[in-house]
Amino acid sequence: MIYIKETFPDDKSVSIKVDGVLDDASIPILNNLYLLHLGKEKKILIDLKYLINISREGIDFLQQINGKVEIIDPPPFIKLRKNNLNPKE
Repeated sequence: MIYIKETFPDDKSVSIKVDGVLDDASIPILNNLYLLHLGKEKKILIDLKYLINISREGIDFLQQINGKVEIIDPPPFIKLRKNNLNPKE
């Protein structure tokens, strides 16, 4: 199960906080929200601080959108599974 909270720090950006499990059942929910804001040309920040688990499909999804969003606070288990999700580190 996934919980998503949107906040709008300013007129040009959206912060999407993801809590729970990112798997093949929850990817479409996050993808629809991502596409909605991408179409509005907003800067998209995806905060993964409270993500508790991620599937291989979830990792693939994050890699697909990585250049178009800023991924914030990926948990250590994401960094271990794929080293290139947060190139700033």
